Amino acid sequence: MTRMNGYDMQDYVIDHVAIEYHARRLRNEAIREGLHALGSGLRRRLAGFGRRMARAH
Repeated sequence: MTRMNGYDMQDYVIDHVAIEYHARRLRNEAIREGLHALGSGLRRRLAGFGRRMARAH
């Protein structure tokens, strides 16, 4: 087993994979929440815009 900077390579790889998985899950949750917030905001804005355009014509 090779050792690098005092870390056991196998432990490092396992930790790295776990951290990557956790980071990806957090990022996906944040993206989902952001898209949901963005979507609801856009729907409200588009609904208001549609009403203004209908009134203008």
